[in-house]
Amino acid sequence: MAFLRNVFRASLVASAAALAGCATTQGPEEGEGGSGAVPAAESADAPAAAVPAPAAAAAVSQPANAPAPASQPTNAPAALPAPKPKPWKCDYSAGRTLAKLDGVSVYLAKPAVSDWKRKSVSPAPLDAKLTVAPLVSARSTPLVSGRPMRVCLDPGHGGTDSGAVSKDGKTAEKTVALDIAKRVAKKLRADGFEVLLTRTDDETALELSERVEKSYRWRADAFVSIHLNSESRTGARGIETYAFPAMGMESTAHAGKATVESKTKFHGNGHDVGNVQLAYCIQRRLVRAAGTKTEDRGFRRARWIVLRDARAPATLVECGFVSSPSDLAWLRTESGRETVARGIYEGICDFAFGTMAPGLPARTPPPARPAAPARTAQPAAAAQPAAPSAAGASSMERVSAPPPERPLDKDPSVRAAREAALRAAGLLPAESGKPASGNGK
Repeated sequence: MAFLRNVFRASLVASAAALAGCATTQGPEEGEGGSGAVPAAESADAPAAAVPAPAAAAAVSQPANAPAPASQPTNAPAALPAPKPKPWKCDYSAGRTLAKLDGVSVYLAKPAVSDWKRKSVSPAPLDAKLTVAPLVSARSTPLVSGRPMRVCLDPGHGGTDSGAVSKDGKTAEKTVALDIAKRVAKKLRADGFEVLLTRTDDETALELSERVEKSYRWRADAFVSIHLNSESRTGARGIETYAFPAMGMESTAHAGKATVESKTKFHGNGHDVGNVQLAYCIQRRLVRAAGTKTEDRGFRRARWIVLRDARAPATLVECGFVSSPSDLAWLRTESGRETVARGIYEGICDFAFGTMAPGLPARTPPPARPAAPARTAQPAAAAQPAAPSAAGASSMERVSAPPPERPLDKDPSVRAAREAALRAAGLLPAESGKPASGNGK
């Protein structure tokens, strides 16, 4: 019996040792090899950091300058929660052309139609197809890939053409428009866009056709003309954006009145969908950035020359009224112009990156990169390459900034969160395996 007890005790000890070995086994998902147990130290006084035999053998076969394998952190941060976009909310009023899409005023070409049987109001077929559908079913992918997006910013007026002027004569549209455009350009360049300004100073006045031609020769992906508004009555205030009317549509000012232009196809009709999306994106972000400082006068349509002849998605933005005391006081402040610039920038980003879903956070410019260290002076004997001659330089200012690092775009968890938000908004498939009169506009 004593002999049997000793045998049973020995078998228990062996089983416990085997179980201890299994507890240290690395599964395939945990390591490179994933096939064997980590051997224990051979003696009790062996160093705790001793390299196991298999690892030591592997280390011998690696080159001396091979990088050390990255360790897996045990306290890795959890994935960021996916943004929760709101569903698209479209409000229409029977017999009216003013609608609300995601809380933004949108002027329709035709009055909304009431369905008494269904007790609902919906847009006319023309608007459903050419205004509403491009927004609620917008793409959820970047406009361009493999290169920076090119944006042409057009500060309105300039030179001898002052545009609208405040009642006291101290503020001219051309000056404020240029200041806002430069601020937008700075934000876009910091985010990797290539930016062209049709004018960078107040030396010369450009013809409207020149502005569009510059954008076309530069092969811009989007054209944004920046202006300020004015009216004889001082009560008018607010922000409005314009897109070129699609075929069969009249301008907002001529709603319900058929004109020859509505049946004529212009260059501006080559991007009917993009025109709507770009104008709406800017209107939405700009109005929300401004808050209570001004009013939402809505997305509209007009046959301005710069929109009619544009060969890329284009919009004209009226950033406020110089004839309005409240708008003027706001636009005269640096913070006010900076707010306008941020709203335009965020709207361009929504259009560029396919993030139009309501409720998604607006993009913000990445932090400015530190300035490069000053170069040391080269020895006098060292031959330096001659600077390129400016004689044949183009009159256009094309600024090509290298795309900065975009940590959010590279973070898999953030990218997954963005895709989840777009799916929740229905913008990503579910997972499966005024008329053209030459008046300055």
